[in-house]
Amino acid sequence: DPNPELTAPILHALVRGGADLIEIGMPFTDPMADGPAIQQGNIRALEAGISLKKLLEIVRDFRTQDSATPLVLMGYLNPLLAHGADFGRDATAAGLDGLERALAPQVAACGPAERDALLTGLAGRFIPPGPSGAPTRGRRHRAEP
Repeated sequence: DPNPELTAPILHALVRGGADLIEIGMPFTDPMADGPAIQQGNIRALEAGISLKKLLEIVRDFRTQDSATPLVLMGYLNPLLAHGADFGRDATAAGLDGLERALAPQVAACGPAERDALLTGLAGRFIPPGPSGAPTRGRRHRAEP
């Protein structure tokens, strides 16, 4: 968001602004568990032509200038399954570091062969939950560990 061409530059701006880990939202057609802001972001991303394949291209582009900042994929299992058995390999080759922890139960529910294919190269890396919220928000608004 707002468009594919600006995504990598925005990611670099986040790093310059102090981000030490970036969670990248993977658009999905039916984000029922998310609030209105993320739902609308999904719609805009899909209308702009963002797919999992395009998102991995954006990650690859980002990695040409930044190999250190961890990039974590956030979203639903469906696009990973639709991508197919090469997801883990493709994600690792693009430079993705892991999956958001919320995806862990969904991946765990897959059969062993499907689960192994999804995680190949990612070494089963799920980013654990931690404090959430922008550092500019007051302490009482952030979830503390």
